[in-house]
Formats: sequence, structure tokens, C-alpha cells
Amino acid sequence: MRSPWSGENEQPHETPAPRSAPADPFPRRRTDRVERATGVLVAAGALLAVVLAVLTSVSLHGSGVRQAANDAVDRVAVTATLTAPVEASPGLDATMSPGVGAAVPATWTAPDGSLQTGTVPVMGPQPAGSSVPIWVDRTGALAPPPVTATQAAVTSVVGGLLVLLAGGLLLAGVRAGVRARCAALNHRAWAREWAEVGPRWAAGAGF
Repeated sequence: MRSPWSGENEQPHETPAPRSAPADPFPRRRTDRVERATGVLVAAGALLAVVLAVLTSVSLHGSGVRQAANDAVDRVAVTATLTAPVEASPGLDATMSPGVGAAVPATWTAPDGSLQTGTVPVMGPQPAGSSVPIWVDRTGALAPPPVTATQAAVTSVVGGLLVLLAGGLLLAGVRAGVRARCAALNHRAWAREWAEVGPRWAAGAGF
């Protein structure tokens, strides 16, 4: 037998609210899907550019260190003696190169003790007989200064940054191009839709 007081304690039955469908994680327009895919590819490309920049930097640093080690063995610092004076100011003589100086005849002693002759770069006026420090190889031929560890490090950093910059500019250009193309396609689609809906809306026919 049902208690007369049972109705007071019973809670009304509530129908659960329908659960809304989960939002579609993927855009519906084709242009939106293209932009989404492009964003993923650009992110992957950025990661690849970082990896390539690091690998380039490491490779350049290794090459520079090996070059510095070879130069330390092959290059010898000697003193050359000028056999002609340098009287003109830098930049006024036809034999001068910007940032290098004048090419002046000189003599020096090779590592094997033989006497060598040639031209050496000299900055500024110098009288004949002046001593100029130069670098030569083991045969006594004039050679550029040896690569230092600092130069190798700077070259590796600059090389890595250039790779990273080039990759960033390329990816930014691709992303901007795709977005501009998608925006143009969307604009055309909106124009076509408005051409169909606009006259009906203006006439009061509704949508």
C-alpha cells in the first residue's frame, strides 16, 4: 500500500538534457583545411630548419677547427724586408688594393733557409729596409694568415644563422602565399553566394 506521504518525498523525474555533438575539430571549408594543413607543414618546416641550422653550424665549426689545425702546421710567421719604399698614402697608388694596402717588393727567408722574393701587402708609408711580418707556407711562398679557433666559431654561428634565416623567409613566404590565395578564393565564394542571396534578401523573400 502506498503511503500518503510518499508523494511529498519523491523528486520529479528529470529528462536528461540532450548532449550537444562535439565540435568538429576540422574546419569545413576547403580553404580552411588547406590553411590548417599549411600551418602544420610550416611548423614541421620550422623544426627542420632549426635542425639544418644546427647541423650546418656543427659542420662548419668542425671544418674550421680542422683548417685551423692544418694551418698551425703549414703556416709559418716570418719577417719580410722591404726592398722599395712606400711613399704614397693608401688609396692613391695604383698598386694598392682597398683594405689590403700597397704591394711592395720584399725579401724573406723561407722555413728551409732559402731566400725568397716577392711582393707583400703594406699599409701606410714605409721606407725601404723596413720589416713587415708575413705568413708563408712550408715552401716559403706567401700565404694568408692561419684560421683561428675564434674565426671558426664565428663562421659556424653565422652559417647556422643564415640557414635559419633562409628557412624562415621561405616558410613565411609559403604561409603568406597560401593565406593570400585562400583569402582570394573565400572572397570569390562569398561574392557568388551574395549574388544568389542578395537579390532575394533585397526583395524581401528572406533566406
